[in-house]
Amino acid sequence: MRLIGVGLTLFLAAQPPSRLAAQASPTGISVSANPVRSAPVHLHWPAGTGDVRVAIYSQLGTRIVNTVIPTDPGTFAWDLSTERGEPVANGAYAIVVTRADGQRFRRRLLVAR
Repeated sequence: MRLIGVGLTLFLAAQPPSRLAAQASPTGISVSANPVRSAPVHLHWPAGTGDVRVAIYSQLGTRIVNTVIPTDPGTFAWDLSTERGEPVANGAYAIVVTRADGQRFRRRLLVAR
């Protein structure tokens, strides 16, 4: 086993890091990069049927993005801006994807430009 550091979380991995990256995220959402250094960041989750809501929250719990996609494509590109078009600050963000069937996927994301 190897001790691998990811952000501020440490965990034990029975597999080498190269194999860990290829696996699906345990949260259900995978991201193109974490930490994010430039826009856009691509979010991916298991696609469903019907509408999907993508909400992104600041570390203070303020919802900065709240969008509904009419048909669940299983992907969303975030340009690192709020709904008002303002660029987000460096820091931690929570992503919550809610499918039409009620299933939720959550992921933390760090923006560090």
